[in-house]
Amino acid sequence: MIREFPIEFKFHPNPAAPHTTVTTAQKLLCHFERFLPRPPGKPDPTARRFLLWSVVQLGDVVLDLAAARAIKRRFPDARVTMVVQRKLAPFAALEPSLDRVRGYDPRWFTRVDQHRDALRESLRLRRELATEQVAFVLDPHPLSRLFLRSTRIPWLVGCAQASSCLSLSLPVQAGRHRLEEKLALLEAAGIPAQPGDVALSIPESARRGALGFLRGAGWQGEKLLAVCPGAGSPRKCWPPERFAAAVNVFSPQTGYRVLVLGSPDDRSRADALVQRLQSPPINLAGKTTVTTAAALLAHCHLVLTNDSGAMHLAAALGRPTVALFGPTDPSQWGPRGPGQSIVLRSPTGRMEDLSLDPVIAAVRQQLAQAGDPTDLARMEQLKTRRS
Repeated sequence: MIREFPIEFKFHPNPAAPHTTVTTAQKLLCHFERFLPRPPGKPDPTARRFLLWSVVQLGDVVLDLAAARAIKRRFPDARVTMVVQRKLAPFAALEPSLDRVRGYDPRWFTRVDQHRDALRESLRLRRELATEQVAFVLDPHPLSRLFLRSTRIPWLVGCAQASSCLSLSLPVQAGRHRLEEKLALLEAAGIPAQPGDVALSIPESARRGALGFLRGAGWQGEKLLAVCPGAGSPRKCWPPERFAAAVNVFSPQTGYRVLVLGSPDDRSRADALVQRLQSPPINLAGKTTVTTAAALLAHCHLVLTNDSGAMHLAAALGRPTVALFGPTDPSQWGPRGPGQSIVLRSPTGRMEDLSLDPVIAAVRQQLAQAGDPTDLARMEQLKTRRS
């Protein structure tokens, strides 16, 4: 049995061992790729229509935006299109280096009654992308490579051990950070890229909207300590009671107001955290868009987070960050950005085995070193004086 997965590429015929099944399916698809002829196109030095295929989760999209900035710096007259999940399209559209953002949810395997709609959407996108000249395949799944191969884009660049779908294929290197992997693709295509390209900025309009959102939630100008208790998998989540214990050391004694952020799937963890806090927080978990959450993080003094999309957002925004890791490898997925980040990993890979004391020490160190952010508290004080 194959269950529907409208966003993530996952096969689950055996719920007890989904990761093994995914790996097997990917190996079969990669084997099939080897029988296809390579795209006939050749690199065109005059190409100025670039596609970034990033139909992945939020953290990857944050890293992939670095590619758009590098392309625009190298070719100011380039037209850069990015394909992302529909729910992430408004966030990606904030990036000034992108000329077009296309939302797309790849429903490669769906229920029978949804086949027609999924096929129609894929064919429509295939036609739209046919005019692109260079595509960077930033999603590592073989189905993405097969789909883009069908668009007849002349030059496809991506990371894969052996893929005839790609015009230029770089081998996947174990232990290399995903940002470095993506930047290496650009370098191989003759586009200079820098780690600093990951730095993210939020437009002033979005920042003002976040300020109004906070006022409506009861914020009164305190410094903000953001806590993000969710993640893409329960295995990557530190227990809510430990988040609360760590935060209670610093709030309210230090004057920080706790801001809880997360997706709708994180609400139960956020509620469990909030119930254990000694002072009332601002709980916006499941109540914001990705764009609003990013604007809120830009104003925070410190971010305490699991390995998640919020972690990548905070790091790219330059916010001091304490990132908690368990099963995933920080050398591949750790925070990257202009700010100071401290990474703590469970010694066993199980989040419940990450003890409280190192986290408290890391938060204390970050608060001692952190300078004022683009300070909402100062903005509120100025506004009060003027009124």
